[in-house]
Amino acid sequence: MAYLNRLREWRARGTAWRDHLMLGCLLCRSRTPGGLCQPCREKVCASMAPSVRRCPRCAGRLSECGLAPCPDCSQIDPALLRVVAAFDYDWPGELLIQALKLRGQFSCAPVLAGLLAARCGALQCEPDTWVTAVPAGRQALIRRGFNPAGEIGRALAARLGLAWRPGLLTRVEEGPEQKSLGRRERRDQVRGLYRCRADVTGRHLLVVDDVMTTGSTLSAIAEALQAQGASAVWAAVVARTPARSQPRAHGG
Repeated sequence: MAYLNRLREWRARGTAWRDHLMLGCLLCRSRTPGGLCQPCREKVCASMAPSVRRCPRCAGRLSECGLAPCPDCSQIDPALLRVVAAFDYDWPGELLIQALKLRGQFSCAPVLAGLLAARCGALQCEPDTWVTAVPAGRQALIRRGFNPAGEIGRALAARLGLAWRPGLLTRVEEGPEQKSLGRRERRDQVRGLYRCRADVTGRHLLVVDDVMTTGSTLSAIAEALQAQGASAVWAAVVARTPARSQPRAHGG
């Protein structure tokens, strides 16, 4: 136990050191500590302003009129207690995610984890919480050579000082990409797709993903973890996809 505590302390020190290192901003290339300058940080996280109404459970952007219920929460398993997100999947934040996922720009992972860590305080995770990530599909791993959610999750665990458990979840089989599927099809496609490989009886667990659209994947994972005895399951996603009725902003 003393060894693990020492390891976590060194990881935290390494993260703090990187945050003060002068690097090129990932968006505007200006020299800045930590890899993302303050003006770009504000633009990326502008969608999370207090004036934007959001579902307190799944972080989805709600209708401006406030009359319509959250379209996702009714489909999310009760095992998933709450989701926090760093920003909406929109410009310019989407550029950071695409740089990691499509171009393998690994320097984006700690920056995205830093933005997400600022939101995780709302979860009030216990010190013994385990952090894991949504496992990538086999074809995606072959294509990219890495799991983007795993890269972000590892960096997030270090920032939060929590234990990182990358192999906790596995995919039982491959399935079609969800981009072309509707809300109901997504839910049906992931049902029973994930398994927990360890005894998590009584554990608090934080599941990390890069982008959340309807929450069907995280819901299925939370259900699988609860079936293995987990007492609390939260999720932290870098970006929350706005509902189709919400307008998307575009950079000039």
